[in-house]
Amino acid sequence: MKKVIAMLLTCFILFGCQNATQNKDEKNTVVSVTDSIGNKVTVAKDAKQVVVLGSSWVDLYKLAGGMPVATTSDANRFDYINGNKDVEIVGDVKKPNLEKIVALQPDLVILGDDLAGHKALTTSLEEASIPVFVTKVEKFDDYLNVLKSFTMITGDTDAYQEKGVAVKQDIDNLLAQIPTSEKEKQTALFMRGFSTNVKAIAKDHTVTDILDVIGIENIAQKDDFPLDTISMEAILKEDPDYIFFTTMGDEAKAKANIKKSLEDDPAWSTLTAVKEGHVYYLEKDLYHYKPNSRWAEAYEYILQIVYPDVFQ
Repeated sequence: MKKVIAMLLTCFILFGCQNATQNKDEKNTVVSVTDSIGNKVTVAKDAKQVVVLGSSWVDLYKLAGGMPVATTSDANRFDYINGNKDVEIVGDVKKPNLEKIVALQPDLVILGDDLAGHKALTTSLEEASIPVFVTKVEKFDDYLNVLKSFTMITGDTDAYQEKGVAVKQDIDNLLAQIPTSEKEKQTALFMRGFSTNVKAIAKDHTVTDILDVIGIENIAQKDDFPLDTISMEAILKEDPDYIFFTTMGDEAKAKANIKKSLEDDPAWSTLTAVKEGHVYYLEKDLYHYKPNSRWAEAYEYILQIVYPDVFQ
């Protein structure tokens, strides 16, 4: 009887050791991160088959030391993607091709949370047991969190220090210079121009976040300010000190529509921002796409506009 018990104990010990070894090996080969909407994502460390849907996320993933095997056509704006035979184009950013993505047998698919096509794609990918990392980057802290997750996947921890922590220090240095003696808070209006419409943006955007952080009142955040259909009457009522624009789609057509919808109105020239020459079209790479490692530059440009005596 004692021999049987001893043999059983030996088996349990050996089995336990084997499980412990397997668990240890598994921990060494996979990494778990949390995406922008709070989902836990488990992926192979140093995953090679990574599909990144969107140029801003391609840029961010490359900053983290990675390179996608596939992306969407908008990423052709980067030299390292355009003409690169090792990177497959799997459709348009608004409508990626599910079949092409699945055929690549990806270790991970990185996509955004703000496009309807991506939300539908997420469900299909999860049903196919393909790990999905959903990104949302509207604030600098969002960028830091996603960058850290990506560097955990790529294993390039130095990239987080160089492209994340160092950028935060640059931003902190800028914020420390903002004057605190302003008697009256300055105001701004940020609008996005399309070929057929002009919309005011209240929140969830790089520009609105920067305005909030640097102490500029965004008049579009007022409860009664119309967002989806811009109103000259509402703009006149608030009379902002600064007006900022970005454009979507065809830039020339968007600017033509802004001119027709706003600038051709005689009342436009009576606005304080217009009379003072404080109407600005913002650079697409910084304020339409995500600024990523250029967040400090995005802050500094707007700071130079609203606090010219301090930031030259």
